[in-house]
Amino acid sequence: MSFKYSLRFNLLPNFNVEERLERLISFCNKALIDDVMFFIDAEDFNTGHITIEEAKAYVEVIKYAKLRLAEYKITTSLNPWVTFLHGDRGRKLKTGQDFDLMVSPVGEVASATVCPLSKNWKKYFFEIYHYYATEIKPEILWIEDDFRMHNHEPLEYGGCFCKLHMDLFQKHLNEEISREEFVNNVLSPEADQRYREAYIAVNRIVISNLAKELAEHLKDTNVRLGLMTGLASTLLAEGRDQKEVFNNLSETKTPANRLFISSYRQSSPQLCGWIFNIHPMLSRSMIPEKVLCYNEIENFPHTLYSKSTNFSAFQLETSIPLILTGSTLNIFEFNGNGVLDEEGFSEKLSLLKPYLNTFKNLDLKFKQLSGVKVMVSIDSAKTLKTKSGEAIEELIPQDYWWGGYLGQVGISFEYCTDKFVKGDVIAIASQYLRNLSKEEIISLFKNNYVLINGDVIEVLVEYGLGHLAGIKDYERLQERTGLYSYEEEVQGLNLLGISNGRASSQYFCGDFYKIDYLGEQKVYTKAYNYDGSYVADAICEVSNVLILPYSSTDFPIGLFANLRERAIKTALRNSVFNKNIVFTLSPNLIPYFYEGSDYDVLILSNFSDDLVALVFETKKSYINIKLASKTNPVFQEISFKNENGIYRTTLKIDPLSTVLLILT
Repeated sequence: MSFKYSLRFNLLPNFNVEERLERLISFCNKALIDDVMFFIDAEDFNTGHITIEEAKAYVEVIKYAKLRLAEYKITTSLNPWVTFLHGDRGRKLKTGQDFDLMVSPVGEVASATVCPLSKNWKKYFFEIYHYYATEIKPEILWIEDDFRMHNHEPLEYGGCFCKLHMDLFQKHLNEEISREEFVNNVLSPEADQRYREAYIAVNRIVISNLAKELAEHLKDTNVRLGLMTGLASTLLAEGRDQKEVFNNLSETKTPANRLFISSYRQSSPQLCGWIFNIHPMLSRSMIPEKVLCYNEIENFPHTLYSKSTNFSAFQLETSIPLILTGSTLNIFEFNGNGVLDEEGFSEKLSLLKPYLNTFKNLDLKFKQLSGVKVMVSIDSAKTLKTKSGEAIEELIPQDYWWGGYLGQVGISFEYCTDKFVKGDVIAIASQYLRNLSKEEIISLFKNNYVLINGDVIEVLVEYGLGHLAGIKDYERLQERTGLYSYEEEVQGLNLLGISNGRASSQYFCGDFYKIDYLGEQKVYTKAYNYDGSYVADAICEVSNVLILPYSSTDFPIGLFANLRERAIKTALRNSVFNKNIVFTLSPNLIPYFYEGSDYDVLILSNFSDDLVALVFETKKSYINIKLASKTNPVFQEISFKNENGIYRTTLKIDPLSTVLLILT
């Protein structure tokens, strides 16, 4: 099996076609490109909602390019740039386009971005996609990631509240209500839950039904559809049921999904690790196993000034835990320049391809991923309590928080939507528990080893269930207010190999929860103020519950302290349910562990620019380890020592890279 490279490319009609095509073909052969995904009406040259007549020039030049590429066994896919429209950007509807336009939560009306309920627009949308499918017969016909309710500039974030939508909201509620009152009730922390439920239910069914209708209209073309998706958490904020959407796109062939990238422009590798674990990994867990998944490599605005070729290659390599069919590559400008060989992408891509093929031939399934189960729900936006009720962004859930944290400190994890899980290690963050009944919460805490962070304490106490974590009451202390400053381990632990090891708490950790416990608890660290005065017990274990008493803060770089990491790993080592967990012992070396019947696979991703030791820890016993990497893509047996579950090798993992390990 081959890992597929799909190059996104803008071949403009009547603009140096032969020269651009020759350079494209040369690049594809050198870079080992399998598929070219041609844009239509994209970005710089987008005219709004292109008509079939206007699209004919694109279609003809793409058909010609398809014939030329086929000579080299390179397939052709299609990427129409517009569904709803990413954002107006000054575009307007064309003559005869009597489409209903999107209306923001505050009543702004778009100039070209459409409402997905618009009957005239749907007729146009289905017709033009049918035209593309029949004329070009693409390998995959992609649906852009503007296929969403949120983020359509310059409209305020939050979806559509036009008359068509308001009619559906009111029908769901069985009452008349103004847009202003409805939005206020959706967001208010104190409002009747019916309004939020109406908002989520209508958005969910509108997107799911639209996907089904499109697939049905294209059934006779036998085309494979692909959907590009954005941030998992923002899709959840609008109520998206990804499994339902992709099942509805399966009318003819198994659909494809292009997952969101971890960074469009070059940033720190550590931040990329956090984003990768809370967005692409979460998205992957919420779609059917059968879907053909592609990563997204993009360097917007598509020059080396925004991202180096090395960093793009790093993002491509570290995407393999998603268990991909391939990757889309959006690396050249939209303006018609086409391929610029001087940028050096062909060398990077061709060198990496054998290693990606080695990974692909393992034939892993994403469901084999194993580790601490991070609990998530597609209904969290419906149940969470907003803070101020001022913006729809407050509906973005943070259930995923432990996925980001555990990965960064070297603890294998997986996302879990099964609220009835038993006999396992689970992690609960933010307001996840609001999705469950009291009986279901009690069952989770009774039948698992449970990691919780501070926000969970609020929900437990509010529900009268604080006793499940040994908690009587709490006080939330705001960060940077002089109320707490650092943590110190309890006497004798020596987690850092020194006496009285400490971790800073004052910056980038989040708010601290000062807990009043019901009885005794095992204390790993205590919190102190700047003057050395005791504040509260910090990291504690009560029976089968481990508490990290900080709020769900995005990329909490202050919490990524060696002391906390080692305290958590020490607690997990003693859990009776930890057989499927792997630890790494270097900062930012993230483990992805896949359990199989004949062998296990461990992917170690180095989200740092340091050379790190190849060492990992697990309670599972292995007698043989084989390794593959981008420099040695063929699996070879390596030597190691097993020191009470710590597997030590003399090898190093290069900066910004991964290794594949087969464990037997």
